[in-house]
Amino acid sequence: MITELTSRRYFLTFLSRLTSLTSLAYLPHFSCKTAGKNSGPGQLSTTAITQETIMDKKLTRRESRTAKQLLKGAPDQVFPLLCPVREYDWIDGWDCKVVYTESGIAEDNCVFVTSFPNEGPPETWIVIRYEPNRLIEFIRVNEIRTIRYRIELTDNGNGTTSAQWNQLITALNEQGEEYIDQASQEKYQILIENLQRMINHYLETGQKLPFTNPEAHWERS
Repeated sequence: MITELTSRRYFLTFLSRLTSLTSLAYLPHFSCKTAGKNSGPGQLSTTAITQETIMDKKLTRRESRTAKQLLKGAPDQVFPLLCPVREYDWIDGWDCKVVYTESGIAEDNCVFVTSFPNEGPPETWIVIRYEPNRLIEFIRVNEIRTIRYRIELTDNGNGTTSAQWNQLITALNEQGEEYIDQASQEKYQILIENLQRMINHYLETGQKLPFTNPEAHWERS
């Protein structure tokens, strides 16, 4: 019993020190000044990031985009269509490679990959929130930018659904900043309007609305 307690104590001490050391690896890559000069073996020196250092660091660019839709179906009809597999049914030009899903369709932690020229390099999508008939949220990431993409549905009580589409775009480099310039609020509004036309056409007819040029999704028809 004593040996077991001693071993457990050593393990917890080791785990505590390992956690402390691991946390240092995630400190921001700012230049830091050491506050403690006399750090001995097994002791972690205290660091402090000066305000001057933070001000010298160039922060990356981040912008949001938002748009609304009025969809001709109840949330239980609309929500299943917000899926990388089901989007083949109603988005002309849609293409993706599903990397992981247990159900065969969208789900929490589903992963898929897309490659569209107007979206920059190939990107990976991860479903980070999945609330059936109410909300789906993705993280999209490629070499130039990340996007947090959220679609929230509201039942209007008359057989229609209001959909709120939000994007939070963060540039990772200069190419990402150029992407933000290209993907303006005006173009995003046009894109969501075109998607509204496509999904409503499918809800009404069960057929895909022809849209042969994927880049035309950004253009007002």
